[in-house]
Amino acid sequence: MNQKCWADLLRELRAIEDRPNGSRDDWLDFAKPLQRIDTDAVRLATVGDTVSPEQRDEKLHRLQDSVPELADTVKLHSDAQRLAKCSRTDGRF
Repeated sequence: MNQKCWADLLRELRAIEDRPNGSRDDWLDFAKPLQRIDTDAVRLATVGDTVSPEQRDEKLHRLQDSVPELADTVKLHSDAQRLAKCSRTDGRF
């Protein structure tokens, strides 16, 4: 199994959403929260010194914990299962 970086993962999310058959609800149940995690991570990276180190660490830990939690909720969509498998070991893609 290859570890994916966030850029690879986001490209794959968009490619799956652009397929001719369209996105299924079970795919969207995985893809949308994952995109939200990415947005939150980018936002956290841009706040810099405007939050205390304790607040930043707390938010970072919550983001890191949310990836495997999301992966564990994947039920049906084969692409979502495949991508979620990448995150189950250490919370990263």
